[in-house]
Amino acid sequence: MLYAQNLKTDTKRYIEKSINGQTYVYDTLTQIIQNKNNNIYQIVEAYHCEFGVGKFNQYNYIFDKVFSAERKQELKGNTLLMIFQCDSLGNVLEVQFKSNIISQFTLQEIYILEKSLLKHKIEIVNPCPEKKYYLVVSAYHGWRK
Repeated sequence: MLYAQNLKTDTKRYIEKSINGQTYVYDTLTQIIQNKNNNIYQIVEAYHCEFGVGKFNQYNYIFDKVFSAERKQELKGNTLLMIFQCDSLGNVLEVQFKSNIISQFTLQEIYILEKSLLKHKIEIVNPCPEKKYYLVVSAYHGWRK
């Protein structure tokens, strides 16, 4: 089992590890881990607009599939920040993960979580016609119970 913790021992800022044909990059400065193929987060859209997000936090079922009750108990008290890039229809196109305890997550867990969240849809309320991508940030606290 490969823990992201093992990545932090490397002195490089960006550390790459692969699993199941996907390469993930961990930024030791920002503490963000993401798929190397992610690129939308780098696009800066000049157009700014106000939009809303509808019933979004209904992804607990995904975490229930990825993490066993025992594993959730191990992660109790922690928060996993998720940064989503989606389109105006709410399709999740990319996701990044941030946690000050990212070392507690296995690369396998990150891979499965990303794969599952990419199938999730976010309700974008009042999308802007000129805007192509929407950044939505959410945090999972479900293992605090």
